[in-house]
Amino acid sequence: MKHLNQKFLLDQISNKTELLSTLKDIEVPESGWISSLRKSLKMPLKHLAERLKIAAPTAKQMELREKTGAITIKTMNDVAEVLNMRFVYGFVPKEESMQKMIEDRANEIAQYVIQERIGNVLSDDKIIEPEKINSLIKETSVELKRTLPRYFWSDDKDEWIKGSIKLIDLQNLFEEKIK
Repeated sequence: MKHLNQKFLLDQISNKTELLSTLKDIEVPESGWISSLRKSLKMPLKHLAERLKIAAPTAKQMELREKTGAITIKTMNDVAEVLNMRFVYGFVPKEESMQKMIEDRANEIAQYVIQERIGNVLSDDKIIEPEKINSLIKETSVELKRTLPRYFWSDDKDEWIKGSIKLIDLQNLFEEKIK
């Protein structure tokens, strides 16, 4: 049930980021959104300041803070409100989707864990065929994607090894695949 709930949450946020992904190539205007919108509406700085109930110099500082990335989400919401707009923000994966991001991470961890475990479990006289190794990696990756364990986003590879021991009984998998 826990994994189903997690999958539901992941699907929900993935759908939202997918909608936002259509906006990922839009560049912020050089002077910032506030200044650009105000000027395109031919709204004097004084009038924007009046609507926000602040002084004109404070409104100018606000535009400069946005340009440098030092503005708060609250301020952007306030400006949007007085311009009869809605401020929208979110995160968009650099990869094609959140699922792809998770799949890549699961594959990275699975490959590392299996390679490490092979080195620790096998003696010099035992050899595992490459297709069996790939099968182990795939099985581990599938389980990682299904469970998204606590260490999934850790960069500590020792955590990956320790966590993977709990995740699947790799020792038994190795013994099955070696035969």
